[in-house]
Amino acid sequence: MRTIVLAPTPDRLRLGVWLGVEWASYPYADDPSEAAGFVSLTPWLDTLDTLARGERSLPAPRGWAPTPPLQFEDATRDASFRAWWLELHRALVASAIELGTQRLAGRFHQPVGVFVSTDASEAQLVAFCHPRGAPLWPLREHRKEHGYGSAYPHASLEGDQLVIFYPEGEGDEEGPPSIRTWTHAQVVRAHEVRDEHELAVRFEGEDFDVTFSPGHTHPEAGGPGHHDTLAALSAFFAASGKLEVDGGASTRLPSDAAALAAALAERPQPQEQLDFVTSLSRALGSERVWALISGLELPAQTRAAIHRELATTALDASDWASALAHVGLLSGKDRWSWVEARALTGLGRWEDVLRVAKEDDEHAERALALGSLGRVGEALALVADRTDGNALAARALLELRSDAPKASATLREALADGVRGHLLAHVGAARELLPVLRTHQAFEAAVRASREACQRLPAEELELGEARALPVEPATRVLAAPLEGDDEAEEAPRLRTALERPDGWWVADAKGALFEHPAGGDARRLATFPSEIDGLAAVPAGVVASAGSTLVLLDAAGQPRATVHSPSAGDGPMAAYGTLLACASGAIVNLYRVDDAALVWLAPLALPCGRRISQLGFTGAGRLLVAAGANLALFDVIEPSRPVPLRQWKNAPELLHTGEGTAALTDDEWVWLVELGDTPRCTRKVHVGPSPLVATSDAAPLAFAARGRVVEVLGETAREVMTLGPDGYRLEPTAISLRAGHATAVTRERVLALSPLPFDAAELRARVAAHVPRLREWLDTRMEALRQEGVPAEDGTRAPLGGVVLQWFDGWAGLRGQPPCSVVSIGYENNERLTFEAPGERAAPPGATPPSEAEAQQARALDDAWTQLAMQERLRACRAYLHEAARAFAGRASARTLFFALDTDVRLEIIDIVAGGGRRGAGCARRAPRGPSAPCGRC
Repeated sequence: MRTIVLAPTPDRLRLGVWLGVEWASYPYADDPSEAAGFVSLTPWLDTLDTLARGERSLPAPRGWAPTPPLQFEDATRDASFRAWWLELHRALVASAIELGTQRLAGRFHQPVGVFVSTDASEAQLVAFCHPRGAPLWPLREHRKEHGYGSAYPHASLEGDQLVIFYPEGEGDEEGPPSIRTWTHAQVVRAHEVRDEHELAVRFEGEDFDVTFSPGHTHPEAGGPGHHDTLAALSAFFAASGKLEVDGGASTRLPSDAAALAAALAERPQPQEQLDFVTSLSRALGSERVWALISGLELPAQTRAAIHRELATTALDASDWASALAHVGLLSGKDRWSWVEARALTGLGRWEDVLRVAKEDDEHAERALALGSLGRVGEALALVADRTDGNALAARALLELRSDAPKASATLREALADGVRGHLLAHVGAARELLPVLRTHQAFEAAVRASREACQRLPAEELELGEARALPVEPATRVLAAPLEGDDEAEEAPRLRTALERPDGWWVADAKGALFEHPAGGDARRLATFPSEIDGLAAVPAGVVASAGSTLVLLDAAGQPRATVHSPSAGDGPMAAYGTLLACASGAIVNLYRVDDAALVWLAPLALPCGRRISQLGFTGAGRLLVAAGANLALFDVIEPSRPVPLRQWKNAPELLHTGEGTAALTDDEWVWLVELGDTPRCTRKVHVGPSPLVATSDAAPLAFAARGRVVEVLGETAREVMTLGPDGYRLEPTAISLRAGHATAVTRERVLALSPLPFDAAELRARVAAHVPRLREWLDTRMEALRQEGVPAEDGTRAPLGGVVLQWFDGWAGLRGQPPCSVVSIGYENNERLTFEAPGERAAPPGATPPSEAEAQQARALDDAWTQLAMQERLRACRAYLHEAARAFAGRASARTLFFALDTDVRLEIIDIVAGGGRRGAGCARRAPRGPSAPCGRC
């Protein structure tokens, strides 16, 4: 035995149990004939029928819920159905856990998985048959003895035991299935590397560390996510008292040389000993560690590595003498010249610097030494063309001799890039440069304070709740760029960023050129910057551009009015609210006040994660929302010189857009519309497509674009506008706006004016409507016949009519009469068809010139839009008919209830359920699996 699967049968009348003798990570359970046995779902179905009839209701589920097999047109019944479907999933999961951890816990020696599925597709692993077989965490495990490959086991982390299940064997190649158990007492040490999202663990009796990280996580199926799995691993090993984080010291610090010797003995490999000593030196200080280690007998390789590490640690602490002392104990290739050169520079021993520093590496150190010895010309030549922060700092010190303002400007640029401590020591000694350095240090202190203030806030889970999916009406407008052949495309610098202006667009290319593209006019160059333009933001005084390490305020003609240089500038996303500007620079956001002719830096703010800011936006006066990776934080910037973090969230979707008290978040192809209040609340979501972006439209307050479509959000509905590029394919812009008089799209290559294509939606609706009278007549006849004669049953008899399923596609319509049954048990039998002429494709006029590839592709895209709209019109007509039929047949059938359903080809939609007029009795389709007793309530 290898697998046990619990899942409803395809007709959802019973719960089936499938047994497998071969392991499968995602087994299927879709063939009842292969099931080992069944359990009736009658109690669950009886409650479901009560909810479906509207006699009871349940609140919509919050958070994750399994995808149901159908939906109700009525929102209240649909919410109740989704909640009850979630309860079925929870019951199956609870049963699987009880089965694995209690009833079958001691029956197997190899991993036997218990899986759950609610939709007859891939089942998800829930438990193993083992006393500690749940809850499970998916892992990725790498062992040095297994080479470069990894295993993907599951683990239980309960109490002080780590139980790892290897159903496909250990290592990346299949081997015998096994189960390993480790306790806290068997953990020698554990080291968490947060940047790598993994933990390296040494267990007793093991020669090498074992690396654990999150494995194949499936939060979309209700399982734990990546962050939750990593947090569970960290918590388990932290509870052992032997966890180190990011090279930090272990919770067990050696108190004397003997304890240190024992700790090193646990780490026989030189690199392991070095890593451990490094962590100790950061926690205790290099001098204390050296005092402990100096009397120990260590291999020469280990001792040399430790001296090098302690020397670099001393450099980081600006302890130049200690760094030099450790380097002095090394020889040959172990004596790193760069460490010695930096320590000598810090001490100002210039002759020794020139002796030690390599001519092709230590440019800043050699330049500073040459200048200090009076050889200024040689020194400037060394750093004249270099742009790294250390060389710039040396140049600033050299320039100070003749041009103090220039030296200050050079130093600002150096500090923005980063300057090492042995050079900063000399900058701090230069009285004229001290104000610049102190300003920078104050900036760094403000960043740390902001990060620490945010760190003190609890990181909440962003609960989006159960948002209602807005229906998106198919396109009735098609906007296209002028067609052109491949040979017509011009080679031009790629476009980096774009900003919509009242009279057109400002667009910057990859060479630093800024262009204006007025609506209906020719483009003109406004300005050229020495570096690429990273972002543009509109403010009342004009437009702010970020270019390299500089922010520039431009007037309406593109002429500069004010400039701000690093460290206060930024290269990330920008947003403005009135005269307040927020500009991201790496992992920091800088706030500015933009007046008529001035850019005034106010304050920085930062998130605790230290990741690059990915998006930001104002949600109203004094409220700034900032995203970095999966972290999201809301700041109070009413007093922008003192920003205050209000809340922060973890595991958040990507921030896409902000508005007054609102935000739009995206994950994959959906956009969630969130209302920001005391508790963020998401009541609506809309499907847009892969990698959606924000669009603007005069016809809707919100619009989003992805892969050839713009979705305009209008309250509780949405509608699509199709967009096509110059090659006839669906357009993939980086920015797009739909205005009353014109539409414009910006791609990575160019700015495109979009024009409407002929698309006669009224003609299409008329063609669909022309078939409706015949369809309705046929349906009336067949519905009445089914009511009177019943529907064919499996045993050859006829059962009372319990409901109908209507579908209408190109060329035919179908009606499926159903016996009395639950809505989740609707079948595909008894399908009757009516055929008629489909709307079809529009024929080309006689004698027309064969289309180019772009023209042919554009025509195919128009046909797609035609087909989607036709389907929408057919569904609209079907819903109207089913509502009328529900009223007409209510109380006239022998079954207790009648359902009226629509097959949309995407899902089954329950339009209505009405009283049929019958009473409980014979002919129920649920009798066969249940036995002859206990009427089901559907007859």
